[in-house]
Amino acid sequence: YNNRQKILNKYSKYRKKHYDITCFVVTYNHKNTIEKCLESILCQKTKYSYLIKVLDDKSTDGTIDILMKYAEKYPEKIELLIQKNNTHGMHISAALRNINTEYWSAVDGDDYWCDENKIEKMLDYMNDNKNIVMCTHDILYKSIVSDFSKF
Repeated sequence: YNNRQKILNKYSKYRKKHYDITCFVVTYNHKNTIEKCLESILCQKTKYSYLIKVLDDKSTDGTIDILMKYAEKYPEKIELLIQKNNTHGMHISAALRNINTEYWSAVDGDDYWCDENKIEKMLDYMNDNKNIVMCTHDILYKSIVSDFSKF
């Protein structure tokens, strides 16, 4: 944990002082899906600056190793907050209290964005409609459970 924190701290010098939006990615044991999630944000075509703040709750499956590679490759865009101990999701509340951008968005590490213009569309809409406090979009939910009668 301590060695990883030292590495992550040195990347902070690459980040801007100001971003238009913070994109929170919440992870816990998402080794098989986290790359697709991050790539869906990194491929955004937008005039808006964004910071991807990844909140990992002490994954044990190799997710953190993947996150470290992305943080090293994109130090100006990705900030990792890796918990020393599993907080069972409590770290999300602390992160939301420390937002430094006008807008924020969230996606789970086992999900991804389908539109490379999501940030552009979302922030254009919000900027043009200052009386709106939030916006959302349609989702497609696919379950890997085919028989819900067991629950």
